[in-house]
Amino acid sequence: MVERKNPERESEGPHTKLTTYLTALGVAIAYLALAYAAHWWPFSPNHGPTPTPPVSSSCTNGCTYLSDLQPGSVNSGDFKVGTQQINRTTYPNSVRLACGADWFVTYPARGYKVLTAVVGVPDDNASVAAGSTVTVTFAPMIGNVAAARVSVSPGQSQSVTVNLPGSVQGGESQMEISCSVSPSTADGVEVALGNAALS
Repeated sequence: MVERKNPERESEGPHTKLTTYLTALGVAIAYLALAYAAHWWPFSPNHGPTPTPPVSSSCTNGCTYLSDLQPGSVNSGDFKVGTQQINRTTYPNSVRLACGADWFVTYPARGYKVLTAVVGVPDDNASVAAGSTVTVTFAPMIGNVAAARVSVSPGQSQSVTVNLPGSVQGGESQMEISCSVSPSTADGVEVALGNAALS
């Protein structure tokens, strides 16, 4: 007996296989699209982690952060201690105060020789302080000792080192820190002392 071949079945075979392959390919593409949209795809250039601002921490050799000290007095519209971001750098041990006439904070200075800090307008206050200049004054509270001053604008930061005179180390125990702003009509301007420390 001669077996007859079914031409329709022969013609359907390759088409059936092709359809199966295309279906599988479509499923794979759909899965990759879903993975990309859901951030499962590990090599997505647009869905990577948000860059973390650099962190600065420099208190060594027995220094003491101002944020760890109890202020002698606080006369400031807004006074905070803790983490602050200045010019896109994070300072975990900082002091923040408002700028204005007769606003200040004092800290004990007896036994310390140097105060160091990074002075700047906090990044989250930059829009409020736009167009203004902030001046921070470090004044040992004794006799005719000259005060140290530093001025910055939003988007800037400046490292400062204030030498404490011998009379402060052995006598007067307070240092006053105040902030003024120009033009004086600017309202709500604040300043941060990044990782401010006494040593």
